[in-house]
Amino acid sequence: MPQVVDAEEETRSALAPDPRFLTHERVVAIWQGGSASVALPKLGSLVVGRGTNVGLRVVTSAVSREHAVIHCGEPAMIEDLGSSNGTRVDGRRLGPSERAPLLPGSLIELGDALLIVQPPPQPATLNGVVANEDAMERLGRLVARVADSDLPVILHGETGVGKEVTAARIHEQSRRRDMPYLKINCAAFAESMVESELFGHERGAFTGATQSKVGLFEAARGGTVLLDEVTELTLPIQAKLLRALGNSEILRLGSTKPVPIDLRFIAATNRDFGALIASGRFRADLYFRLNGITLDIPPLRARTAEIVPLALQFLEALARRSGEPSVRLSSAASAWLVRYAFPGNVRELRNLIERAALLAAPKPIGVEHLLPDAAFRERPSSEPEAASGVHAPPPPSATPSVPDATKPGELRQELKGLERDRIVEAIGKTGGNQTLAAKLLGISRRALLHRLDEYGLPRPRKGRGD
Repeated sequence: MPQVVDAEEETRSALAPDPRFLTHERVVAIWQGGSASVALPKLGSLVVGRGTNVGLRVVTSAVSREHAVIHCGEPAMIEDLGSSNGTRVDGRRLGPSERAPLLPGSLIELGDALLIVQPPPQPATLNGVVANEDAMERLGRLVARVADSDLPVILHGETGVGKEVTAARIHEQSRRRDMPYLKINCAAFAESMVESELFGHERGAFTGATQSKVGLFEAARGGTVLLDEVTELTLPIQAKLLRALGNSEILRLGSTKPVPIDLRFIAATNRDFGALIASGRFRADLYFRLNGITLDIPPLRARTAEIVPLALQFLEALARRSGEPSVRLSSAASAWLVRYAFPGNVRELRNLIERAALLAAPKPIGVEHLLPDAAFRERPSSEPEAASGVHAPPPPSATPSVPDATKPGELRQELKGLERDRIVEAIGKTGGNQTLAAKLLGISRRALLHRLDEYGLPRPRKGRGD
C-alpha cells in the first residue's frame, strides 16, 4: 500500500499555489464526534478502518479495523473487506468482493460513519447547472452528518441562495449549539481595522487604542464562526487566519502572549476557489484548512418544488409582523413564480413576495403584482405560455435601453418609474412602516404619502412607530 500524505500536512508550509494540490481528490470521513480526511492517491489502494495501520482511520466501534479498501484510479472503486456492519453506496449495501465507483457527491456509509469524495476546486458553472430534485434532501443529510463533527465547512453557492441559513442550521444541530454563533462579513471590514476586529488589540497597540479590546474570534470562543465572503480577505489576513486555524490560538495586536481559541469555522462564498488559487489571490494552504468538506447549495431555479411553499412562508411571516390577515397567492402567480429564473435566489423571492403583497392587499397576488417593472427572465420551457394562463413579457435584453431625447417627456417618465420602484422597494424592506420607509428614502412621511397617491400605490397599513 503506498504511503498516503494528508493534504493538510502537505500544504502546511506552502507559501504559493501549487498545481499539485488542485489535481487530487480528497476523501472525508465523518462520524459521531470526529472526522478525518486524506488526499486520494492517483494509483494504488487506501484501506479505511479503525485500525492504527490504515490509510484513513475512522475511530468508531461500528467500523471494522479494516473495513473497506479504495482502489485508486479513474474512477476510484470501493470494496468492502468483510466488515461486520457493511458498506453502503448511495443506500445500497455492497455484496462480497463487489466493487462500486467512488464518485464525487456519492454517499458512502461504513457502519455509522460517512465517507464523501470531494473533487479539487473547479471553475464555477453555477449559472448553467440544474440540480436534481433531491439535491436539497441530500444537502439536508450532509448537514445533519457534518453538524455532529468539528470538521470545517465551506458553503458554496450563488448570492441569496441560503448559505447563512445552512450555516445556522449546522450550528444549531452541533454540540456547540449553546455556545456563541458569530457571523462575520469579511467584505465589510475596512482594511486598516480587520486585524484588530478579528484578533483584538492591546492598549497602545496603535494610535487611538486607548484600551484593550477582545477580538471577535476570542469573544466567540467555544462556538461557531461563519466567515461570509471569505474570499474577500487580503493575503496578509489570510496568513494570520491560517495560523489561527492551525494552532487554535490568536495573537492580539500589540501582544506577545497567544490566546487559545476553540472554534468551529464555516466559510461561505460565491466565488471560484480554483481560479482564485491559480491567480494567487487565495492561499492554497488556507483553502485546505477551511475545506474539511464543501457543501454546494443549489440555486433556487433548480429547486422548483420549493418556490411556492417558500413564497407562502414569506406571506405568513409578513402577516405575523403586520398583524393583518395573510395575502393569498393566485394560481397564475404561482405558475409565474415557478417559471421565473430567480437570479437573486431566495433573497429575491422574499423581496418579490413582500412587495407583491403590499401592492395586492387585500386582494390575492396576481402576475401583475409580481411585474411592477415588466422585467422578467423566464426559464426555458417547451410548454406554450397559454397553457398556464401566464403571458409574461419577453426577457430583458443584455443592453439597457436608453431613452430617446427627441421624444418629449420620455426621460421624465423614466425618472418617475425609477422613483416609483425605489418607493416600493423601501416599503417592502421596512415591512410597510411608513415612517421608516420615508427615512430610508430621505424624504418626509408626508412626501411619501403624496408620492404613493401620485403613483397609484396603496398606502401601507400603519406599522409600529407610524
